[in-house]
Amino acid sequence: MIDGVINLLILLGLLTILVLLHELGHFVAARLAGVTVHEFGIGFPPRARVLFRRGATIYTLNWLPIGGFVRMAGEERSPADGTPDDDEESAAPLLEPERSDEVESLDPHAFVNQSLARRLTILVAGAGVNFVLAWLIFTTVAFAAEPVWKVRLDSVVPDSPAESVGLAGGEFIEYDLFTVRDAAGEPTGEVVPVARYDDSGDLIVAIDGQTFPVFDDLTNVEAAASGRIAPLRYLADRPSETVTLTIERADGSGEEVAVTLRSAEEIEAGLGALGFIPGRADFGQQSNGLVESAVTGLEMTVATSTLILEAVGNIVVGLFSGSGEGFDEVAGPVGMVSVIGDVRTDLPPIFLFWFVGLISANLAVINLLPIPPLDGSRMVMAVVQRVSGNRVSPATERLVYFTGWVALMVFLVVVTIGDIQGLAP
Repeated sequence: MIDGVINLLILLGLLTILVLLHELGHFVAARLAGVTVHEFGIGFPPRARVLFRRGATIYTLNWLPIGGFVRMAGEERSPADGTPDDDEESAAPLLEPERSDEVESLDPHAFVNQSLARRLTILVAGAGVNFVLAWLIFTTVAFAAEPVWKVRLDSVVPDSPAESVGLAGGEFIEYDLFTVRDAAGEPTGEVVPVARYDDSGDLIVAIDGQTFPVFDDLTNVEAAASGRIAPLRYLADRPSETVTLTIERADGSGEEVAVTLRSAEEIEAGLGALGFIPGRADFGQQSNGLVESAVTGLEMTVATSTLILEAVGNIVVGLFSGSGEGFDEVAGPVGMVSVIGDVRTDLPPIFLFWFVGLISANLAVINLLPIPPLDGSRMVMAVVQRVSGNRVSPATERLVYFTGWVALMVFLVVVTIGDIQGLAP
């Protein structure tokens, strides 16, 4: 229970920081463009209090701790904001809620009266901040302590290439009972014994002088489909070749061993390229040069952005085809809390830092989608207004954004239900 609360607080804290930075991007871009910003809110309404005011802007604290928002001149006040208090009334004349659309339309500092280029710049600035933050996080990870795979040998198969070069497995401890599940994750009723070994087995830390970054696998569709990590795929893709293994022994000593892998026929028969039973995942770490780290960080940002777009595409296809496929690729609040817990308790701290970058990149991509009331839909609305030459009426904008908000809430409920069902034994 305590762990669940801690995980929830961590998730809320991360989302709040990332969304506030997103909104800060909108805020700074708006101010640089000369647009009046009425309110910068921490959290979502209803409003708790006005923190302070500076110029025409009030800075508020709101009751729902899930991010923040920026309200610019020319944008409607949300009914959830409630009645402005004395501090807000005195902040600036433009803050009066009873102003008419005609008055707003004459304000040269209103968002709606800016050029299309300025409006698009302001709208895209939030996602830009999240992209840059993700890039900086991934760059820092690559520069300081990038995790790399270490493959532990639980046991070595007799008469295998691994045995022929003197590789050693760990000591047998006991058998654990493992419940077999089908492709949908449901228990089949079959229980099989699985041998458990200690950590005295050899570790493969590199192959042919090459290490294998863990995070590359986490954004690799091929890795997910194969069910094997990069070092094992590397071995399986080189039948009958001679490779050089960098081995770390149980006493901490290192050694390089040359070994010829099994043939393609033997590998396809399921014998394994090297002939060993891998143990649990182990991680090493490596540091990279600054330029290389920056390039790696950019590649990782693009890769994570591509993944979320693929997931959204699968959901859309699933909806139109009626199959419902794609929803299992998306985690709702319950699923995210569970992921936070797994990362926090089972993995090194650098994984949680990387996870923040992943959320930031996803937040950027999602906000650029043309779905009301996200920034992408507002960008589409701005382009439509520019092309048509007419401003969409405030009532129409409210209806579109409200409809989109309801659809997002329904989607969130559906995904959350899936999260809860996934937790069932």
